Amino acid sequence: MKQRILSLGKCVFHGIGRNLLNSVTCNYGLLFILAAFGTWVFVKTGIDWHWRNIAYNNDWLAGLGLPLLFAGYLVPVISPIVLYLAGLSLSNKKLRLTAAALAQAFILTQAFHVPFKLLTGRKIPGIISGVFFEPHNYRIYNTTDFSGEFKWFKFDFYDGWPSGHTACAFSAAAVISEIYNDRLLLKIGVYTYAVLMGISVAVTAHWASDSVAGALLGYAVGKTVGKSFKTINK
Repeated sequence: MKQRILSLGKCVFHGIGRNLLNSVTCNYGLLFILAAFGTWVFVKTGIDWHWRNIAYNNDWLAGLGLPLLFAGYLVPVISPIVLYLAGLSLSNKKLRLTAAALAQAFILTQAFHVPFKLLTGRKIPGIISGVFFEPHNYRIYNTTDFSGEFKWFKFDFYDGWPSGHTACAFSAAAVISEIYNDRLLLKIGVYTYAVLMGISVAVTAHWASDSVAGALLGYAVGKTVGKSFKTINK
């Protein structure tokens, strides 16, 4: 068992430095630029503000989104463990590699989105009041558009841009769809989950552009990691 744990740890960090670099270069660096530019467009055109008001004025949307919001804290941590144990039980190397790839994608996603949050300090949309796992949220009774309010270098882990929930969901979906690229239904399933996660955070805790930016960031990381681990399975 000890040897298996050491082997898993080694696999999780397979090419991690190269994958970190490739996520912001090669074919995917443009997605980071698009995430920033897209956010600017959402703010300037009022899309963020209008979407926020729709969610703010329809509490039932938050009610639908909260379960996935809570799941977003647990799934990225639990899924690699479950898949690895399943891979051991079934003697399935591909499952174990997928588990390691998901773990690395989660690590790299945190390495990108957390510093961005600390840097941008974007004001919350104020859609919901404090709830379990989201005690820092509160409803903001304001009729003036504040979607463009950024408190740079606020160093707030929770608030800010982009959405970590969406980034993690899309990085996982990209990893799985890359490693299991011949499983159409599986790919549809994981990306459906990622899209629903993006919508759920945009009606509860984030601006719409936070969610879109998180999706682009997560996709870049997930595709990079997925391709890297896919070569091990050949």
